[in-house]
Amino acid sequence: MSYDTVDFVWLLPHAKYFDDVVFGDFMKKFEVNSSKVISGRISNILKTRIYLKEIINEREYKKVALVGTTSRFFYFKNSKEKVDWFINGVPEERLIHDNSPTNKLRVRAFWYFTNLFKEVDQVVAVSSYMAEYLRNKVNANGFYFVPSGIYHLESKLNVDRGLKMVYSGSGAPWQWIKRLSLLWRMIHEKEPDVEFLVISRDKRCVLLKEGIDPKNIQFKQAENGEDVFLYMQEGVLGFLIREENIVNHVSFPIKFGEYLAAGLNVIVSDFNWSCADFIKKNGGGLLVDNDDIQGSVNRIIEFYKGLDKKSELKAIGLSKSLRFDNSQQQLIQIIRANF
Repeated sequence: MSYDTVDFVWLLPHAKYFDDVVFGDFMKKFEVNSSKVISGRISNILKTRIYLKEIINEREYKKVALVGTTSRFFYFKNSKEKVDWFINGVPEERLIHDNSPTNKLRVRAFWYFTNLFKEVDQVVAVSSYMAEYLRNKVNANGFYFVPSGIYHLESKLNVDRGLKMVYSGSGAPWQWIKRLSLLWRMIHEKEPDVEFLVISRDKRCVLLKEGIDPKNIQFKQAENGEDVFLYMQEGVLGFLIREENIVNHVSFPIKFGEYLAAGLNVIVSDFNWSCADFIKKNGGGLLVDNDDIQGSVNRIIEFYKGLDKKSELKAIGLSKSLRFDNSQQQLIQIIRANF
């Protein structure tokens, strides 16, 4: 660990997310001095802030780590210790769900009130684009980024794999399922023998079957990450089709590394974001133009037909740079350098 001792406080957003046994088993994996679970609901923010202030004053911490986008608002501003903020998303995400004037006001308020609180010592984001975006939004002394690492399951790699085109993920608005559905439908029209696989528990993903012969598309629900990894190996090509907006611009989805680790090359929308940068630098997939649907379909089919065992092995090799232990070491170095 990077700290001598760690006390952990989980700001629980809702009681329905808490399972005492699961939480206990999870915490056993970490060398923490103590752990507490308290309300993280916005409606309880004043009560929670007072409680946290009492804990911090009593124990005289030298460092406080705030983890999560809203965690900063639960921390009181008149403290003397250094504060690091670890953030993996931006509030603009709510605008993809609902772009109403009310939500726009909430996002502006988020950034306004962020800088009314104590200055942050260091900010750690999940991508270089997010770190740069936060640099223009947050009053802090330093900005860093560490990708969310993947667990590499080399022992679970199958010798024989399928040839399917694969989507793994939810039907959330930023996933742009509508555009992926159109691409798959056009691919199916040109290449009716191609098979598709959807790995998701989200009912919204049924949109992906529209216009595709039922015998050519399969849906699977995974119970855990290991199941997802095994199902992915039924394919050779994964998809990360995203619309260009601030949420996707600053993101670096774990799913990208998971596709590669399972031996899949990845179809990625071509705009300024970390997944596209990775493909440009290292290969392991194909960049497609969101504004050229027909051209993208033709290029995807050509690319798909050219995939072979070497393509699979290259993808697996590239994924190793995105392993969890690599991200962990990067984070440890940042913490130690700025303690």
